[in-house]
Amino acid sequence: IAQVVASSSATFNQSIGSRPAVGSVVKLALAYAANDANSAVNGTVGTTDATVTLPPAASKLGIGLRADNNFPINGWLRQITYIPRRLTNAELQARTA
Repeated sequence: IAQVVASSSATFNQSIGSRPAVGSVVKLALAYAANDANSAVNGTVGTTDATVTLPPAASKLGIGLRADNNFPINGWLRQITYIPRRLTNAELQARTA
């Protein structure tokens, strides 16, 4: 799941779909800006959400679970990269292909 959360409420919420098979590798990328968020999973780009409200300042970065602490990751993170700009959908696709 990829989420942007403001005031304890998800303003962007995109699922990766069905649960990955045991031992599989999933590549996920999330990009967001005000009224412009999207994600890509394994080279497939989602639908851009043009209604995303961003919090005034980031106070938490959660990796491996949803903002409500449900559905924790059951696996390993191989790499995390933070890029301080909204990647294009093509860049999301390329990074996860």
